[in-house]
Amino acid sequence: EGRVYLPNVFTPNGDGINETFRVLGLPEIEMKIFNRWGNLLYESSSGGSWDGTFQGKWVPEGVYVYQINIQQCDFPEKIRTGTVTLMR
Repeated sequence: EGRVYLPNVFTPNGDGINETFRVLGLPEIEMKIFNRWGNLLYESSSGGSWDGTFQGKWVPEGVYVYQINIQQCDFPEKIRTGTVTLMR
């Protein structure tokens, strides 16, 4: 059984380190990112990674909510939600 890693912080600041929020260990997921008001900022149906932008512009530092729908049929929890902190 593989390990799944859901980071709780990422730092899209142009230094090439920790630039995107992505789930490691699960290739087949749908991911959505929301701001604190529940507005959808990012959506991917193929794994993907969020770079901290919305409509081509940087979003402010802060806490964002993710929802991940796991496509693997043998994984016990199909939907996970949590928060990730964006720091620059």
